[in-house]
Amino acid sequence: MNHELHFTETRMELTRTFDAPRPLVYEVWTDPEHAKHWAGCEGSTILSVTMDLRVGGQGRTVMEIPGAGVMTAVAIYTEVDPPRRIAYRLGWESTGEFKVPETLVTVDFEEQGDQTTVRLVHEGLMNPEMEANVTKEWRGSLERFAATLPLAVAEPAS
Repeated sequence: MNHELHFTETRMELTRTFDAPRPLVYEVWTDPEHAKHWAGCEGSTILSVTMDLRVGGQGRTVMEIPGAGVMTAVAIYTEVDPPRRIAYRLGWESTGEFKVPETLVTVDFEEQGDQTTVRLVHEGLMNPEMEANVTKEWRGSLERFAATLPLAVAEPAS
């Protein structure tokens, strides 16, 4: 598995190649039961995940984050093209004082023979501190995603 990271002023791009076919990678990415195992911030406890994968549909990941309380990542899907691409506006609901601006996330699933390269672009990042935090969190999520893929092969989602 390889990694590449690119920044512009308000945009982060991260790529990672997985040893799995694109339909499986897309399925694990978009299945709420699998997402409970890899999505969310480092150290958080995922309380629930829902996904209405259609343009205009909403996804919600409710998590308890140490030091920040319960937060909900809210995705409004702007593009859904299985198994090639998902794009969404990402906002946050919080029970605490911690506030995060809305951003845009695009995930491309590129077939590379028996492998799949996931290209993740996160736009609308306000400053270098936010870029660094978002990069750290996405890298952690991709590590957890890589660990989840073999489990999905052993026990497909229902």
